[in-house]
Amino acid sequence: MKSLKKVVCIFLTSLILFTTAAGCTTKTPGSTTSPSPTASEPANQEPVTIRFMSWGPTEAITTPIYEKIKENFEKENENIKIEWVSVPFGNMKQQAFIYAASEDLPDVVESHISWTPSFVTSDIMRPLNDLFSEDFLNDFLPESLQEGSFNGELRAVPKALTPVVLFYNKELFKEAGLDPEAPPKTYDEMLSMAEKIAKLKTDSGDAIYGLGEPVSKQANTGQLSLRNWYNFEAISFDQDGKITINKDAAVDTLAYYRSLSEKAIAPQSALPKDLRNLFAQGRLGMMFDICSTATINLLSGKGKDFEKEYGLALVPVNKTGESSSVSVTYFLSIANNSKNPEEAAKVIEYFTSKEALEAFVEADNPFQPARVSIMDDPVFNNTDTQKLMRDQYVNYNNPTPPNNEKLEEAYVDIITSVQEALQTNENLDSIAERLMGKLTSIYK
Repeated sequence: MKSLKKVVCIFLTSLILFTTAAGCTTKTPGSTTSPSPTASEPANQEPVTIRFMSWGPTEAITTPIYEKIKENFEKENENIKIEWVSVPFGNMKQQAFIYAASEDLPDVVESHISWTPSFVTSDIMRPLNDLFSEDFLNDFLPESLQEGSFNGELRAVPKALTPVVLFYNKELFKEAGLDPEAPPKTYDEMLSMAEKIAKLKTDSGDAIYGLGEPVSKQANTGQLSLRNWYNFEAISFDQDGKITINKDAAVDTLAYYRSLSEKAIAPQSALPKDLRNLFAQGRLGMMFDICSTATINLLSGKGKDFEKEYGLALVPVNKTGESSSVSVTYFLSIANNSKNPEEAAKVIEYFTSKEALEAFVEADNPFQPARVSIMDDPVFNNTDTQKLMRDQYVNYNNPTPPNNEKLEEAYVDIITSVQEALQTNENLDSIAERLMGKLTSIYK
């Protein structure tokens, strides 16, 4: 009897277990079931959002470009989304350090060459060598990688670059009795032409300036002014980053700037954007600038038709015996507080690719790639402007000073000395000596 009860119990238990198991897989008509996630089939995860801090999405010229690059990237990388953190150009550096103080710095941060030293020499940006392959990093111009490095660590990847060249207004050349197809070849020719143009007036009697040099007291204008210090052979750096300053040449450089004020050739305390506005209005005969043709065309109100009224040329020759300029590089870094550095690295890889930079070219922003494998691509070399940029950068460009915790301060010191020459009657020897003392203390 006991054995029978035992058999019945076993049978009933088995029946209950079978029924329970069957109930778990029973489907009603028309219904479907999805298998539970397994170790080999993880559940779908939400896309990773990479916050990208830049001034590009805020500006009329570049907003559609950044949006196009973002759209194309997200199509190719469905698991990564980009969220813009848009900050005006002039506030970028300060805002980055404010975010970093609360450990909320966006994952990817774009920077201008003049404040990149403050980023890479601080601890707000993480080292990048471990996030990118050797093949990827070896594809960049060595000098560009050096500009984004500090103490042997890469902390900023170069996105693109543009050299400083000479813009000249052909219509004002004609009015001043100059050949509109013959830009100046030397500094002396340039100053002579500038004096003639500065005698002109607009129809409403407003001043027309012969030459524009950016001289506002900012680090980026200090970096741009290095072109003149190099051209007068006043400043040089050796391979170890030590500075050499020729006092007599430094005085000559300051005398050049003072002459612009004394002869009323140039506007005072001008930012690069101020010069672009004057040039677009037909009130500036010549100016030194990066190849910002799209911005100038927009400001003129004439679009690409305005390009018929101006030309671009290599920087005129001075004491060095050949054209000599500097370039502006734009960089991308990853915040030290980023929780998704691998995904941020993928964003950077895409933004330095041919596909991304081609979007700038298509919108008349003729940047030069910093990657060797795409520099020779016809996309970046098929217009006269692009060819001139390439010639200026490859053949007649000076390297940026080695990164230093106080390099940005040095840029401000340099442009401060320029302003002192322009706005005071102080002896130029005294100004030069003061600058020499500051720079040699930074680059001992």
